[in-house]
Amino acid sequence: MHRKVAAALLAVLALGAASCGSSETTVTRAQLVSRIESACRVAQRTAQQQIARASASARRSGATLVIALSNYQRYVLGRVEHVKVSNAAAQSDLAAIKDAGRERLAMVERARKAGGDTQRALLAMQSQSEAVTRRLQTALRGLGITGCA
Repeated sequence: MHRKVAAALLAVLALGAASCGSSETTVTRAQLVSRIESACRVAQRTAQQQIARASASARRSGATLVIALSNYQRYVLGRVEHVKVSNAAAQSDLAAIKDAGRERLAMVERARKAGGDTQRALLAMQSQSEAVTRRLQTALRGLGITGCA
């Protein structure tokens, strides 16, 4: 039952991300902040539920974490990928968020493809991941957003 609920949640997240379309939408700085904060809350809640439902061995191997991180990053990116901001400073922060998000997603996907060596792959890219996270946090702080990295 729980697996069906998790699958349904992930399907909804994927549809939400896919429905953003390919045309760019121009938003205000306040609308962007609201969009990012909302996306982070939804993605964090979903990732926490996914990790909580996973088996102990899947949590230890890092496989569950990598899947949850991948889904989290895809969802947040999907909510901002085709957005522009009318404010130049906010647009610069948004561009940095998109770049860091794409880079983080690529790293998580590499770890995911490592299969049984997920934990080792995560450890191998720890310093790179920390650098990307710092860039992401700096851009988010530029928009006044905390707790969403």
